Amino acid sequence: KSGTPPAVQTAGVTFRVTVNLCDRFYNPVPNPEDYEWDPPVNPQDKSPQTAVRSSDRYDIEPDTKALVTGFQVYDMTLLTGATFHVLTAADADPFRPDYLQDSSRKFTVRHSSAAFLQILLDGETLVQGSLSGKTGTPAAKFAGDDNLLAYVYLTDAYYNVVADTAMPTVNVQTWDPKDVQPNNLTLSGGWNTFILKPRQASSSWTATTFDVSGNSNYTSRTSSELRVWPAEVHHMHLSYRNPATDVEISS
Repeated sequence: KSGTPPAVQTAGVTFRVTVNLCDRFYNPVPNPEDYEWDPPVNPQDKSPQTAVRSSDRYDIEPDTKALVTGFQVYDMTLLTGATFHVLTAADADPFRPDYLQDSSRKFTVRHSSAAFLQILLDGETLVQGSLSGKTGTPAAKFAGDDNLLAYVYLTDAYYNVVADTAMPTVNVQTWDPKDVQPNNLTLSGGWNTFILKPRQASSSWTATTFDVSGNSNYTSRTSSELRVWPAEVHHMHLSYRNPATDVEISS
């Protein structure tokens, strides 16, 4: 192979690659069954079924295909932004001979257009290109913990961080009626850290991002559910109940 490095691709955008059947000097072999090598190297007289796989664990890979006249074209769609992607073509049928696989040079996949305001809590990790954009489980907190960190990222639709556009100002809101909502912050380099202060004990405490920039409209995301345990016992609490309905009316 020769020429310039592979073109930069965009996450989620399909591009085409070609696989050629070659000898060890990279001469194309369009119809291996037409040659009478001694000993025979293609006893089944079949063109190989070939699979093309990428280094992107979240990609959309094409079906295996038979080469036709020594070559085949494949549609590839990678989802993870990175500078070190590689494609590999491999013989995928059970017949002899087993043709040697070949790999492309490294190439770059850049993020797509900014789309989401992804939010992660302590204990979670951003996973670019994945379906949910994260892995891990939020670490449980106690009510009154004033150091719950939430990490907000500007990402594309595949959760690749977008750092090369105007950064939005973000508001993070919780449904907790007792906590103090954090101040709005402008993301920097594609992300920022918010400090949350849960007060309401719950097994499903969450926070949601909102774009408050006024000049963009990125999609909100809600955090994973967080377990917030009650704080240490502090006092007795007395409330009044309606004698007719036995419902609490004041506290």
